[in-house]
Amino acid sequence: MKLNEKIIKLRAKNNLSQQDLADKVFVSRQAVQKWEKGKAVPSIDVLKQLSKLFNVTVDYLIERETSEEINTICRKLDSIPKEHFIDFID
Repeated sequence: MKLNEKIIKLRAKNNLSQQDLADKVFVSRQAVQKWEKGKAVPSIDVLKQLSKLFNVTVDYLIERETSEEINTICRKLDSIPKEHFIDFID
């Protein structure tokens, strides 16, 4: 999932309008609109504010793999019997 998609999802999940989000991170509504359309990206300072506001890491916002995708992979790994793994620890 791309940054713009994550911003849209997180904003909606938190029941915020574009204006609400803009007010909370001290930018214009137009800036939020550009982020969501993928025409601009937030500055690192704003990314930090977004991470605090949405209770996610900056890494989550900028990385391609989402925590949902990682959780899906972990669930799949958990379903594999342990005897199919090689034990590297003594």
